[in-house]
Amino acid sequence: MKRIPSYWLLILIVSFVASACGPSPAAPQTTPIVAPASTATPLPTLTPTQMLTATPLPTATPVPHPLEINAMRAREYPGSDIVIESVLDPGVNYN
Repeated sequence: MKRIPSYWLLILIVSFVASACGPSPAAPQTTPIVAPASTATPLPTLTPTQMLTATPLPTATPVPHPLEINAMRAREYPGSDIVIESVLDPGVNYN
């Protein structure tokens, strides 16, 4: 494979940069469009509107986690009747 000398690569890069930095083509000149003269129309007048009062937005009540102390205190824990299932015999550690 034949290697391109570095000066040819330099010439290629310089010519590319020179063409990119050159003047842009002239834009075609256009004649301005003039609207025909017309009669002036009056501007609409502003009418006062009733001011609305701002109502405060309701804030969300945070729901406590069920294992938080405040949440546990708020719940009810109903008890049940005491039921004796068996009577133990008195022993050394029981009188």
